[in-house]
Order: sequence, then C-alpha cells, then structure tokens
Amino acid sequence: MKMKVLPATLFLIAVGFVPRSGAATNEPDPAIEGPDGMIDLIPAPPEKFDGRVFLINDWDGGDVDNQNVAEELNRNSKIKRDVTLLSDLPDRNPRKVDIDDLVKEVQVLADASKEGKVALAMGAHSRHALAWLTKLPETAYNYDNIVLVTHSNWNELDGRKGYDANRIPGDPPLIDTHGESLRRGLYPNLARIGDLGVKILEIPRTDFGPGGWGGRVATAGGGVTEVKALDISDLGLVHYLKTGIVEATLYQRNQFVSNPMKKPEIWKR
Repeated sequence: MKMKVLPATLFLIAVGFVPRSGAATNEPDPAIEGPDGMIDLIPAPPEKFDGRVFLINDWDGGDVDNQNVAEELNRNSKIKRDVTLLSDLPDRNPRKVDIDDLVKEVQVLADASKEGKVALAMGAHSRHALAWLTKLPETAYNYDNIVLVTHSNWNELDGRKGYDANRIPGDPPLIDTHGESLRRGLYPNLARIGDLGVKILEIPRTDFGPGGWGGRVATAGGGVTEVKALDISDLGLVHYLKTGIVEATLYQRNQFVSNPMKKPEIWKR
C-alpha cells in the first residue's frame, strides 16, 4: 500500500491529554528533581533484543524522513516484521500519512510490558514516548521491562524550543552526540522517562552521509537512485534491535529494506 500524503498543516499543540507534559495541557511542566544532574544513558550493547519491539515515530514531523518511514513500512519489507507501530501520541491518527497496522491504544504497550521485555524505538520525540509511558496509571505498566532506544539529541530534547527554554550557561551546543551525558534540566522529558525506571539505550545516529538509511545518492552512471531524499535513521533503531548491530554496513541494511530503499553497491560503507 502506498503512503497517502495529506495536506501539510502545522500543529503546534498536540490534541488530547498528555500526562506530565505542559505542552498539551497549557500548564507549566512540573519541576525536574535534580536538574543539574545527568541522565543515565547506556551505550547500546551489540546484542539482539530478546523481546517485543515497538516503533514510535513523529509521523507528522516536518522532516521528509518521517513520511518515508511510513512509506517503507507500508511496503511490508523485512524491517517491519514483528514490529508494533505506534501513533505519535496515544489515541491519535497521523495527519500527513496513512500507516498500515498502526496501534493507537496505550493498553497494548502496557500489557506487553506486563508480559515480558519491551523495547520502544524512539523515532519520535521524548514527549511522545513520555505520553505513551504515562497515559495510564503507573500500576498498568512494568517499567522494569521497558527499554527506550534513542539515536538523536533532537529527539531526546524535543527540538529547539525546549533547548532555548531550558539551556543555562555551560550547556553544550545542540548537536547529536553518542556516549555523552545529558543534563536533566535540559532534557526534562527524557529525565522523567528515566525516573520511571525505564532503561535508556543510545545508538549512534545512523543518517549521516551516503551510507545512511535511504539517502539520495548519485549512481556511477551519473543518474540518481530511486531511494528517497533523506536517510531514515529511525529504521536504524529497529535494525539494531533486530540484529544487535550498532552501526550496520550497506549490505546489512539492504537485507532489511525494499528495493527502492536499497543502497547501490557503489557505496561500500
């Protein structure tokens, strides 16, 4: 099924109640305990995840790669197998794309956490993940069974607005890092997720250069490949969980995606 692109309307405020998030309630976020402390981020180990995989993505985000993820998943390629797809916010349909097999009910995630290990691949922002993890009472979840996997400071931060609002002198610039500590007060929603008892794993961002997930690259003959215009780092989170490979090669990536998303052999990275 092809992705259906809908009118690109910008929504600044999410619709619906999102616990612990002032952005959705027009109320200030509650204070973060120990804002000058650091969030416990764990470099992702080279191990295949043994449990149920959920992917949450910013389907209505401004970056084209978010819509490209939907298009690739609708092709039912190998990357989608045994992955539960979540809406960006609970009980909400995406406005820019149609996605097959999309789950909007929080109870599905909560029940899965009670049944066994769960990985939440955070292709959306930390506020989206927090909404899924706090929509129901805490007793509905087993947070000890949940692992959040992230890949981008922008996702962890919730964008420039949050950065500008929470930055203090001495904070590092807003760039993607890997294996570096993040201050709780600058990444408050990620801190709240950690405070629930959810383990946070971080992999290097995988959408850099022509070796990324689906980048538009020139072929040897001077033409352009059919792969989409932007890399799809969010699918890199899923590939890691399925394989335990932290930084996949071209060949390893190509084994999991549809033909339009495969990289030409000219790129050996």
